Amino acid sequence: MAMLENINQLIEENAYLVVFVLTALVYKLGFARPLPLLKSLIIYFLLAIGVIPLTLLYAFGLPIVPALAVALVLLIVVRVRRNKSESYGQENQHSDQNRANEVNR
Repeated sequence: MAMLENINQLIEENAYLVVFVLTALVYKLGFARPLPLLKSLIIYFLLAIGVIPLTLLYAFGLPIVPALAVALVLLIVVRVRRNKSESYGQENQHSDQNRANEVNR
């Protein structure tokens, strides 16, 4: 229990940083597109400004950090499943091409 209390205290002391990192990860996994460096810096600067209200809501007791953590886990699951299905689709495509080549021979 002491370790959990230490983690909670660390999150509370660094609330802005924790919320910003979680929000940036959610953005990167769910919404980011390849952009030039300057545009990416502008996006993350605006994100840093937008995190201020979220941090205030967290300070008032709303579960912002757990909500962002859940969103992050869900996006990771979606990304992993999408990568697996894409690799599975490529394997099937190669096996279908091999079968078509064998039939044509």
